[in-house]
Amino acid sequence: MTSHHRVTSVHHVITETLSRFTPKDTELVCGRTTAMTENGFCIGRRFQYGPFHAIWYISEGKIRFYGEDGELLQTVDHRKPAPGDSSTTQTDCPEDLQHAA
Repeated sequence: MTSHHRVTSVHHVITETLSRFTPKDTELVCGRTTAMTENGFCIGRRFQYGPFHAIWYISEGKIRFYGEDGELLQTVDHRKPAPGDSSTTQTDCPEDLQHAA
């Protein structure tokens, strides 16, 4: 998978996941993307979607989602899937968070 395809895939996972935390007809648009670096190396990207943001930690293969107040909403495992498996595994989703109506 090329770098462009990985970023496109991450955007798709982000919009799909954030759609669970917003009203049904809300259009999610990425307003800003920021590269995160450490010691000169890119370690992740931060994506701003209105009041929400998501951080993709590249080496961990995790995308963490944060709400308006900075609270962690969910963590999604976005590592390269095994051959024949195109799914992503979701973890750390608080049980009490439900789709906004």
